[in-house]
Amino acid sequence: FRSLADAELKKESLNAERRAEYEKSLQKNKKGIFGSWFGPKQTKEEEEQQRKALEAAPTIELSSEQREEIYRTIGYEDVVADIQEPKDYVKIWMKLQLEKLSFKLVGDVGPSVQAILDGSFEDIGVTVAQRPDSMKVEGGIRSFGVRDPWTPRTRFPMIITPSQGKPAESTQFCRLAFESNPLDGHADFAV
Repeated sequence: FRSLADAELKKESLNAERRAEYEKSLQKNKKGIFGSWFGPKQTKEEEEQQRKALEAAPTIELSSEQREEIYRTIGYEDVVADIQEPKDYVKIWMKLQLEKLSFKLVGDVGPSVQAILDGSFEDIGVTVAQRPDSMKVEGGIRSFGVRDPWTPRTRFPMIITPSQGKPAESTQFCRLAFESNPLDGHADFAV
């Protein structure tokens, strides 16, 4: 390892000397405002050679035995093993939640356009969980309501009403779950 370190130090000192020479030549060529017009000019080839010499990075070439010795010393393995994820590990989890979705179906009724159906869904939610070998999609609607567009000034404008009172988190109008390759392995698909 000492021989590698000595070689690296030699290359670094050589590069430092090259940098110093290049900077010195740049300072020499700066002669004021009119120096670039009347002074001696360097050819582009010389400038390119100096720039390449300055940018040349030191490289260390190791034999395969030296590389294996270093790998053994630091405990590195050149082969990357596959990482086995647990079956219940969730790679991607996504949740979409809408507080309220209103809809209105309109149609031509006689001479005017009138609403045929007017309703709303509340608390619509969809959750998607992607696992290594399976996927689970769950969706639900907490409540659903339909208004009466046919009877003007009615005392009961809602034909179908959502649940009254305090809505509980667990109370839902509709809930659906779909899972491919369930974790317990009882089926290929579960609904």
